[in-house]
Amino acid sequence: MPETDAIVMNNLFPTPSYVTARNGYVPWLVGLAGPVQTVAAYSPASGTRKLFAACGGSIYDATSQGSAGAAVVSGLSSNWWQFVNFGAGGSQYLVMVNGIDPMLAYNGQGWESVGNGTGGTILAGSAIGTTVTITDVYPHGLATGQTVTVSGAVPSGYNVSNVPITVVDAYRFSYTVVSFPGGTMTGIGSYTYAPSITGVSTSTFINVNAFMGRLFFIVKNSMQVWFLPLLSVGGAATMLDLSTQTLLGGYLVAMATWTVETTSGMTQMACFLTSEGEVLVYQGNDPTYASSWYQVGNFRVGRPVGHRCCVKVGSDVCVITVDGLVPLSKAMLSDRSQREIALTDKIQNLINNDAAAYSGYQGWQPILSPLGNKIILNVPAPSGAYQYVMNTITGAWCIFTGWAANCFALMGDALFMGTQGMVAQVDTGTSDNGQPIHCSAVQAPSYFNNHDSKHFTLARPVMQSNGPIRPAFQINVDYDTTVPVNQFNFVTGGYTPWGSRWGSPWSSVNRIYKNWFGVGSVGYAGSCAIAFSVAGAAISWQATDVAFTTGGPL
Repeated sequence: MPETDAIVMNNLFPTPSYVTARNGYVPWLVGLAGPVQTVAAYSPASGTRKLFAACGGSIYDATSQGSAGAAVVSGLSSNWWQFVNFGAGGSQYLVMVNGIDPMLAYNGQGWESVGNGTGGTILAGSAIGTTVTITDVYPHGLATGQTVTVSGAVPSGYNVSNVPITVVDAYRFSYTVVSFPGGTMTGIGSYTYAPSITGVSTSTFINVNAFMGRLFFIVKNSMQVWFLPLLSVGGAATMLDLSTQTLLGGYLVAMATWTVETTSGMTQMACFLTSEGEVLVYQGNDPTYASSWYQVGNFRVGRPVGHRCCVKVGSDVCVITVDGLVPLSKAMLSDRSQREIALTDKIQNLINNDAAAYSGYQGWQPILSPLGNKIILNVPAPSGAYQYVMNTITGAWCIFTGWAANCFALMGDALFMGTQGMVAQVDTGTSDNGQPIHCSAVQAPSYFNNHDSKHFTLARPVMQSNGPIRPAFQINVDYDTTVPVNQFNFVTGGYTPWGSRWGSPWSSVNRIYKNWFGVGSVGYAGSCAIAFSVAGAAISWQATDVAFTTGGPL
């Protein structure tokens, strides 16, 4: 290994010039019962961004920091949702599917359950003040926040257009009118709701993607793709059957939009990934016409891991597979055996082992955090999730532990994770909710330009911190990868240069620490190994000076 690499890099993020203790996390939305398995952001063209969390069969508004309020959607069967933001008809929607429940759409005002019918027949209606309660002849299948239009009712005060409802039970829902409608409903009318999708059950949709102004959906455990009319979140869906286009079989896992530079300029491609690692690439804007929709490629990557396997990185799409995190731009031009094309090439053995052991667990997810120059790959190990993290500038990797994440999402530039009982903002602050961050690293072995035996006597790690720090440090010899143990020093706050409680207005709180350590190691090759814990201070490891004497063969 190059001497600038590391064998162990735990909770230390590699920058171009030094390594630094990772940031921590702070609770954002607390008081949830059970694990948060989806965090989704709503990003309108104008107005306020929203954040939502799926937990315990319900969806909660997680936009503001604090304790969870009442669920905005309830009665759900799964908390694992795939989602996309999509604009249609002058409105912005957050569209979510999970392969079990009917599709959900948030329109900026409320949530709508996108079912397969267009309405229902009213059995009875009554009003208390301005609150109307409607009883359906059959179970309505609606969700709180969905909008309905009531017509043909007597008195006419019951008739409304596109008003949000509150579900009372399986047969009843309520809504608010401007004034008391004038007694019990005597002329029975009907209602319709929007949006709705016909031709296929939305509860079978497991993945959603926006491409060329259309929503595309993948049906769970199938080779079927259904798409909607242009600029619409409802209407008659049309099917694409891709089973005749694959060579390896399996089922569709995900769809991604890939921007490719061609001789005619930048072109968007529709990429469909199968469970066996085939990538079907299509170009065009209307699948209903052969002249405007055609296949332009078919190549292979490793088997994708999970339905959240894709992440957009610039114009490229990276896919987490059993072979690592693979950019489609490179996979298209090479054979699967060329593992060096993967962004995770340096941690290939780790990725392969994790994929073999944990590919059956939900929670695999790559995400790009542009503000932190990070690509984060979540690994849902049953003993506790951890993350492989790459610096997008240098391509260097490290491991983050202590973030027990089920999922990640960005709201603006802020990064959030869903974990047990809460949503937390991550990559912020200098502690994990007040608890220390345990950092350790073991550099690659070095012969220090001399292959004789060596007696390592002293070492001086050069560190910068805004609080006092004395790390555990040792020199491992001859390819030993042991991390220093039982010597963690906790940093709980910044120091003041004069040592007074008033501080100093003339001096920086950052300070360089250059303490010498006696190491007493004997061998041919040496590895610098460091460990420390931090809570309340920012610490970076800049360099290391090593003193040794040389001798003959041991």
